[in-house]
Amino acid sequence: TKFSIPQPPKPKIPKAELPEVLEDEDYLTAERRYVRANEPSGHTYAEPYLDDKGNWTIGVGRLIPKGELWQYEGRTVTEKQIDDLFDEDFNKRLKVAKEELGKTFESLSPTLKVAVIDGFYRGDLAGSPFTLGLMKEGKWEDAAVEFLNNDEYRASLAQIKSGKKHGIAPRMERIAAAIA
Repeated sequence: TKFSIPQPPKPKIPKAELPEVLEDEDYLTAERRYVRANEPSGHTYAEPYLDDKGNWTIGVGRLIPKGELWQYEGRTVTEKQIDDLFDEDFNKRLKVAKEELGKTFESLSPTLKVAVIDGFYRGDLAGSPFTLGLMKEGKWEDAAVEFLNNDEYRASLAQIKSGKKHGIAPRMERIAAAIA
């Protein structure tokens, strides 16, 4: 007699609003708009602040390297400087996304490209080699499930359930919904 081991049901991907790519808008323009619009606080920062992990940050989630905080202390950066820092970070993350996913990246829909770049911009996808492997294999639903199998995601959900506003879980759910 042949035995089979029952498999547990796959976790469901939460419903989330997908990134919008407007008609006649290329995915890079859409991505820049999307990342800025989904800054967890809802705005950019002209002065240094501590993020959820205790890292000094400025602008649109720009981490300030250790030893460089003095460059920002006691001053406010302009909107132009915030835009310049954002463009620099954005271009670095776009390059990493293309390198990590190779040919797979170019075959993605504009909406999925926006979600993937957002995942790299925020560091979620860069820190998830299993998710990236599943994406390269074309196993999109499995990749979405694996993406949410993340301690930071679970901690953010706990924060939300305790009544605190927290942006990580909703962002990751949007990315997972686009991947699936």
